[in-house]
Amino acid sequence: MTIRKSRSRRKAAPAQSPRRKSKERASKKRRPLSQSKTPKLRPSSKSKRGRLSKSDRKKIDQGLRLQFALRILGTEKSVSVAARKAGIDPRKLRSVAIKNKILIRRGKRWIIQRDVPRRLLIYSGGKEHVITASKFRTASLIGRYMAAVRWFVQTNGLHHLEPFVGKSVKDISGKRFPLETRPNVLHRLANSGGDTFEQVYRIVV
Repeated sequence: MTIRKSRSRRKAAPAQSPRRKSKERASKKRRPLSQSKTPKLRPSSKSKRGRLSKSDRKKIDQGLRLQFALRILGTEKSVSVAARKAGIDPRKLRSVAIKNKILIRRGKRWIIQRDVPRRLLIYSGGKEHVITASKFRTASLIGRYMAAVRWFVQTNGLHHLEPFVGKSVKDISGKRFPLETRPNVLHRLANSGGDTFEQVYRIVV
């Protein structure tokens, strides 16, 4: 006698009406945010760009050391001494100085050229200006002027500004900038939170 296994037949689901289907689709679209899948957040490109890589930090450090060495070179008159104090390779300093005509050979001697382009901060016409001066005499005048402004802001002594009243300087293109000597304007500019003279100053190489 053979025993047959009974097979359970699933009942077919009743056909849904078109109106019920449209209601289900609408409910899926209105699903709250808590039930929906939250996408994984990726770091934005801005945060990546805001961080400096090791190579970028190294380039900035080398640039600052080079600027420091070029400043020392103007006073020490020795490439080896300037390179040692700045912590850079003397060959690199000599190469940059020759390329930018800071070092000029005359016969058997190397002469340090003082008239090289420098980027400088000045106050003129009630505003801050960053100019490029090609002459050492102009850069020296601006340096003395900005030092006098610092002393005036600290002490309110007008005698610090008197040597610069009515004087002006020219940038590398020949544009003239009258030096600002109005006390109230200088106080406003000096306390505006901008860059200092030392932060802006650099030899253009």
